[in-house]
Amino acid sequence: MTRRRTALAVTLAVASLAPGSQAADLLPALGRAEICAGQRDACIAPRDAAALHAPPAGVPGVVRLPPGTRSHLYVRLPAAATLRLAFGGAGLVVSAKTDDAPERELYRAKGASDDATIDLRPFSGRIVRLALAAAAEGTGTDVRRALVESAVDSPRAPRLLDGVPAGRPNVLLYVIDTPGPGQRRSPHACGFSGPTP
Repeated sequence: MTRRRTALAVTLAVASLAPGSQAADLLPALGRAEICAGQRDACIAPRDAAALHAPPAGVPGVVRLPPGTRSHLYVRLPAAATLRLAFGGAGLVVSAKTDDAPERELYRAKGASDDATIDLRPFSGRIVRLALAAAAEGTGTDVRRALVESAVDSPRAPRLLDGVPAGRPNVLLYVIDTPGPGQRRSPHACGFSGPTP
């Protein structure tokens, strides 16, 4: 549980939507989402997962979920939210989990192509880990659309918590500590080659 909370804390840099927007396209984030083998806690970090989510050759706009794995997205949901999916392949299970509630299965499909609309209203206004799990058989599941929409005009639009800040500047703070007048260099400083006092 500590690792999961740490992972969630790390992902709290927010990529938000344009003001007034009531939908969020999760497909780009799904292509970078962490991948976990089944129900185990051992996951492949998002920076290493992109290659495993790569679509079949020549098929743009598709994210492949490897067979027998779960891909996790962390989203702050607006009021009256729904998740609209379009996918094909071996099958798909969608579940949701919050910090204070156990994981709950929301949708299950076995094979073939499908479009699904999943009700997320019970999680309104909360940060939710959405898990998309591909069946263990076959070559995986290809997701063509993953869209969170709000049915009401809410001041809080869906916000994807994927560690990629949108519109925020990159800041590098470089601190140099130098000895002041009348002070000696620290023997622990880089480049000190004299005898230690």
